[in-house]
Amino acid sequence: MVEYLVSRTDLISVKEKADAFELLGASLLDDLEDIVSVIQYWKSAMSHRYVDGVLTYPKSELNLEGPAHEEFREVTTLEQLEAIETDFESVQRQSLLVKERVLGPDHFTTLLYIRDAGLDYANDGAFKQCINLWVHAIEVQYFRLKPLNHARLYHFRSFVGLFSSLTDAEHVSNWNRQPKDFFDDIMCVFEKGARELNLVVSELDQSDISVKKLNESHLNECVAIIMHLLVSLTMLQPQLSSSQIHTFRSALYQLLKKDPRDAAGWSLLHIACCRSFKLMDGFSVPVSSTPRKTVIDLLLDTGADPCATDKEGNTPLHTLAKNEDCSKGMVESLLRAGAHLDAMNSRRQTFWSLRGSREPVLSKAKVLSHTSLQCLAATCIREHGIPYKGILHPRLEKFVDMH
Repeated sequence: MVEYLVSRTDLISVKEKADAFELLGASLLDDLEDIVSVIQYWKSAMSHRYVDGVLTYPKSELNLEGPAHEEFREVTTLEQLEAIETDFESVQRQSLLVKERVLGPDHFTTLLYIRDAGLDYANDGAFKQCINLWVHAIEVQYFRLKPLNHARLYHFRSFVGLFSSLTDAEHVSNWNRQPKDFFDDIMCVFEKGARELNLVVSELDQSDISVKKLNESHLNECVAIIMHLLVSLTMLQPQLSSSQIHTFRSALYQLLKKDPRDAAGWSLLHIACCRSFKLMDGFSVPVSSTPRKTVIDLLLDTGADPCATDKEGNTPLHTLAKNEDCSKGMVESLLRAGAHLDAMNSRRQTFWSLRGSREPVLSKAKVLSHTSLQCLAATCIREHGIPYKGILHPRLEKFVDMH
């Protein structure tokens, strides 16, 4: 059928004919792994691109930058094609590049092929090849797709599953490398995820309410991906060098300066204080249980605001109060960083009222040591309805609002 259609010169241009033969070859590789036929169709496509030995109908270039992508280039001459025709892995890679170029990086077939090819590498223990392939896909989508396109998150989700497995202590014995060996790779994906999140937030900030509402799940998924990657990096910390820890914390500090939030207004610290978090759309990955005190401490050490409030006025301490796994150590970490036990949300609930009759996590002495005269004065002002708006300094107004 393809051969008949491309014979209709009144319907199909020469360049489209070459593209069709290249895509047909890539499809045959998927369905039959018939390399002989694949190469035959690709040579036919090459013959159409050259007229009298001159490249007249070149392939569209994928917009990639940086030396890391040199290995992801399509062949452009017959000599290059003949050099790889007996190398199944190289033919597979060319098939991927054909799909990206002809179908597009957001086409389901392309996404599925890249993910499956990466998984094949991972199952064979070739994690570096898997990671390089998926990073390549992320870069292609960065240059060619808009920030709110859900296809841009497809391979980030795959990375979450891979890194969760690689850093899981129960599975380490199955790998031929130690988890710390993957630090640079996880860090690379974390930085790209942070870039993606910043782009999404900027895009939504410039959009109207209807667009923001429509893309809430996209924002939530972006934040969840970053949190999963953060947990993976945190688990590696005991094995990292001082320079690696500095690199990680610097990147996290830069991210926290942007104060990324999900659709409910939750900061990364809010999420670290909740019971658990997971990716959207039913994508199955190992879900890291939270809160983890190490994650909470890391976020606080790198600039997370312990008094940040979500859209309902809840601070991270409020979120922790609702968690059955709330521990003394986690509460004290937040309090030492400046959180307030008497801070109220929009429903006038405090940490203590949300804890209810559950086992107290702090002694009375500890509570008193974290209660200041400033807090008592602010509570008194609110309880007695004493006017303060426009009278107190704006910074003090905000402090009283919180109580």
